[in-house]
Amino acid sequence: MTDHLARRNLHRGARRGSDPLVLAAAGGRVGSNLARIPVSGAVRASFWPRLAALGAAGRTKHRCQPADEKSQIQALDRTQPGLPIKPGRCQTMTHDYKRHGTTTLFAALSVLDGAVIGRCMQRHRHIEFIRFLNAVERAVAADKPIHVVLDNYATHKHPKVLAWLTRHPRWTFHFTPTSASWLNAIENFFSKMTRQRIRRGVFRSIVDLQAAINAYLAEHNANPKPFVWTKSAEAILAKLHRCPVPSV
Repeated sequence: MTDHLARRNLHRGARRGSDPLVLAAAGGRVGSNLARIPVSGAVRASFWPRLAALGAAGRTKHRCQPADEKSQIQALDRTQPGLPIKPGRCQTMTHDYKRHGTTTLFAALSVLDGAVIGRCMQRHRHIEFIRFLNAVERAVAADKPIHVVLDNYATHKHPKVLAWLTRHPRWTFHFTPTSASWLNAIENFFSKMTRQRIRRGVFRSIVDLQAAINAYLAEHNANPKPFVWTKSAEAILAKLHRCPVPSV
């Protein structure tokens, strides 16, 4: 974590909690963003029962895992060394950079305790996705059914992925609505990791980048905390009801 963010976190507490019901479908900003999307009456009618069922699974012995891949993470090296932050001067960074390749992070977030299972891979095809699913399968206790929240990326619905799902009956996939991948709670973790570790980092190779990501995952999992959900489904849907009908 960069120095300026470490200092900021000393003075700003993260609003977090442990209710899996409100974490199953989305991250902390959904309350404001959802109001911008027209939702049909049928979707509104089914939203609460589906969310309640998923949350109930998280409160029992089930495991709820919002999952996704953060692709094309660039290993960027600056052309000149930056100067650290100090009193009266911000941290400096050159505008130009050298690009040393990319990596993809597959990650799954436990909504109950905030722990993250992550794997860095060179590509993001169905082959790598199945490899990641196998890693989650090994990491989660065998007696726990697994509910995974995913977006509609074609890789997640590949025939070989669906065949894998058939062979693992304790797994259930739940897909976010089309064009609403930001509903997935794992996106909050990706955003936090980008701000705290990647954006201001200097990586001279893909190996350096993957080592930094793995170190961040280890640091996060040493003291995991789930994100808090601050709005009830009723409050969100009531706000949608007050919004004017979009013209398009």
